[in-house]
Amino acid sequence: MCGHGNGLSRRSFRAGPQDSAQGEAEETPSFPTRTHRDLKLADLRAKPLRKLGIPRADLIDTDKDIYPQTRKWAEAIYAQCPDIEGLLWVSRQDDAAQAILLFEDRLPSDALAPHAGSVDIVNDDDTYAKLVQLADDIGVKITGK
Repeated sequence: MCGHGNGLSRRSFRAGPQDSAQGEAEETPSFPTRTHRDLKLADLRAKPLRKLGIPRADLIDTDKDIYPQTRKWAEAIYAQCPDIEGLLWVSRQDDAAQAILLFEDRLPSDALAPHAGSVDIVNDDDTYAKLVQLADDIGVKITGK
């Protein structure tokens, strides 16, 4: 688990709120981010989980009420793997997307850099339209704006 051969190579990804109410989203900008170097991430995708004998359903495909238990996994990896800078897994909501959690205190201050300007995900019309479309695609209703 502490090996990081399957870490995230230098690339761009979108940073922003993962799970927030619309009011919180209004206060949190979303911005494309680029790493300056490869990140050392614990790989929690299907093959590494299978190798460890951990069913995906026990760690990734869980409902919100199980999050305290999955958080314990993150805490254990953090405690046992001091060189790991975060976690990488396949999103439960979109199996074509990767989810990343970074341990802020393990990253140098210059590890991430904005790749483009920040975007207000609620007040930028194009971005909000994409958000509404995504919500519709996954059967989520957005209230307010």
